[in-house]
Amino acid sequence: MVRLNKGPYLIILALAALAFFGAWVRTYALTPSSSCIYTLAEQNAAPADVLFVGTSRMGRGIDAGYMEKRLAAKYGRTVTVERISLSSSNVTQFRPVIRRYVEARGAPKLVFLQLIYNFKPEERRSADMPINPPRNVAFAPLDELLQIQKEARLNDHETVLPRSFEAGYMSIPAMLLAKVEMTIVAALKYPAHRLLGRTTGCHGAEMHRHMNPTRLYNSIDDQVTFQPETKARKKRRLANLKITQAYLPFAPLSPVRQFENQQMKAMIDQLEEGGSKVVLAYLPALGERELGPKVLGEIKAAFPNNPLVHPMSLFAGEEGDKLAISYVDTHHVDHYGALQFSRYFAQRIAHELN
Repeated sequence: MVRLNKGPYLIILALAALAFFGAWVRTYALTPSSSCIYTLAEQNAAPADVLFVGTSRMGRGIDAGYMEKRLAAKYGRTVTVERISLSSSNVTQFRPVIRRYVEARGAPKLVFLQLIYNFKPEERRSADMPINPPRNVAFAPLDELLQIQKEARLNDHETVLPRSFEAGYMSIPAMLLAKVEMTIVAALKYPAHRLLGRTTGCHGAEMHRHMNPTRLYNSIDDQVTFQPETKARKKRRLANLKITQAYLPFAPLSPVRQFENQQMKAMIDQLEEGGSKVVLAYLPALGERELGPKVLGEIKAAFPNNPLVHPMSLFAGEEGDKLAISYVDTHHVDHYGALQFSRYFAQRIAHELN
C-alpha cells in the first residue's frame, strides 16, 4: 500500500491560511495612508456629499475640514466633504478604492476628479502599462486586478518590443504571486505588530491624520497669511522650476495618454452609474498659471460630458504673484496656497450643488 506524503499538502494549507489571515489583518509594508484610504471607503457610513479624488497635489492643496466650515459659515450650506488622496500619478491605483467606496457606502452627490497624468519622463512607459501598484495588489479584489490588466493596450511610442519586455509591465501570473506573497508576509508580521502595540487599521482622528503626507485636515483657517519668500526659498523655487521644464507635456489627446484616459473614464462611468455628478479638477504645479486654449480644448475632446474646474483665475494680479511662489516643491503648495485653493473649491461646491 502506497502511503501519501502529506507534507506538501500541509504546507500548501498553511500558506493558504496565512494568506487569508494576512488579507484580513492587513499588516502590509505600505504607508499608513494606504490602509486609511480603504478604511475611509469601507466604513459603515453614508457617502459624503462631496468627494475629492486625486494625487498628493490634492491631498496637500485642499483641506476638506476647512471647506466644510467655510461652506457652513459663508454659504449657509451643511455639506460633508471627504478626500481620497494617493501619492504618485498612477491612475490605476484609484479604481479599486473608488469601487469599494461606491459599493460599501454609495455614490457621493458630487465628485471632483483630478486629471491624473504621469509627468516623469522616466516613467513614460510604465505609467501607460497595465500596472497594478502595490496598493492595488494588497487591497483590491482579484477580479478588479485582472480587469485592469486585461483592459490595458500598448500605446504608440514606436516600439517593436513585445509587451512582456516593456518597462514596468507586470504579467498576470507575476501579479497573482505578488498578491499571495504580500498577504503571507502581512500575516507573519502581525504578531510583532501586536507585541509592539501597533495598530493595523485607522479609526476616527487617526484616519484623518494619515490621509496624506502633511495631514492637511482642519490644518488651515482664515488666519493663515502669506509668508514672504526668503533667499534660500527663492533659490529652491528656481531650481524646481528647471525641473518642471523636463516634464512630459500635458497633452490629453497624445497617444501616450490613451490608457490613462481610459482608466479615468472607467472611474467616471462607475461614479455616474451610482448617481454622482463628476467634475474634472486640475491643480497647477509650480510655474503653471494658465492652461491655454489648446489644452482646454483637448480636455474637452477627451472628456466631453464632464466640466472642468481649475483655480488658474487666482493667479491674476498681486495676490496671484503671492500664490505663484507659495510652493514648497514642484507640485505642492504651502498652507497659504492651500487656503486659496480650498476657498476656490468651496465656492465651486456651492455653485455645483445649486
